[in-house]
Amino acid sequence: MEAILMRSDNSWKIINEKEITLDTLQTAVNGCIEAVYLNDNIIMYCNEDGINLELPLNRFATSYGHFQKRIIGYIVGDVVFTKSNDNGDTISLSQDEINNIIDFIEVYQNESE
Repeated sequence: MEAILMRSDNSWKIINEKEITLDTLQTAVNGCIEAVYLNDNIIMYCNEDGINLELPLNRFATSYGHFQKRIIGYIVGDVVFTKSNDNGDTISLSQDEINNIIDFIEVYQNESE
C-alpha cells in the first residue's frame, strides 16, 4: 500500500507498507490521528493534538486542504495522505492520485521559493 507523508518542513516521501495501520499513521504524525476527509475518498491524517502541542504550521497541507475546499483553518505538524474504500478501510492511493498530490507539492514548492 502506498501513502504520502508530507512533513511540516515541506519535505515528503512515499510510504510503502504492506498495510497502513493505525500504528503507521500515529508514528508518522507523532501522536493520535485526526482524519480530514478530502475529495474522492482521499484522507489527510494529522495529529489531533497538534495545535495544543504547538506543532509547526504545515503550509502545504493547509494549502491542499483549502484547494480541496475541505478546510477553512490550518493544519499543523506532519500529515499522511491515504484513501479509504466504501467500507471505510484504509487502502492504497492509486498511481494517478499519488502523481496528482506530487504535482501539487512541486507547484507549491516552486511558488514558495
